[in-house]
Amino acid sequence: MLKRRIALFLLALLPFVSAFAEEKYSPFILAYTTQESVSDVAKTVEKKLQEAGFEVVGNYKPYDSAQILVITNEEMKYEASRSKFGGYGAALRVAITDVDGVTQVSYNNPVYLANGYRMSTDYKMVANELASTLGMEKQFGTDDPMEAEDIREYLHLWYGVF
Repeated sequence: MLKRRIALFLLALLPFVSAFAEEKYSPFILAYTTQESVSDVAKTVEKKLQEAGFEVVGNYKPYDSAQILVITNEEMKYEASRSKFGGYGAALRVAITDVDGVTQVSYNNPVYLANGYRMSTDYKMVANELASTLGMEKQFGTDDPMEAEDIREYLHLWYGVF
């Protein structure tokens, strides 16, 4: 009888335990999809980013159906200067890509990036700014999203330099 009560008690606690679980992150964010052309979407995205205070510091086309914008802002440059490997986090990429006739807008997940390079910030403010500027449909890029601390350890162990 006591075992049954303990088991029921533990089952009752399960929703509360999962509510306190750490958020998990993937390396990329899908902002939105559209039927517009890559070039039209790239112009719109660039304008939205600039209006939100981001600076487009680079722009390239790795192939015909994709365009990449490299962005930064004052907060990112400041935070990059405060961390040993922060230079890697001073800029993010925004990709505008045609996938089977659908144009996808995606970007590096700032929180994943900040943890991956063991920065002194979590870049959640940058993530929120990008989500409100471009959107945030879903995270992608791995089958197994990780908690922030696990990202810090994983990349350190994998590359051995951070």
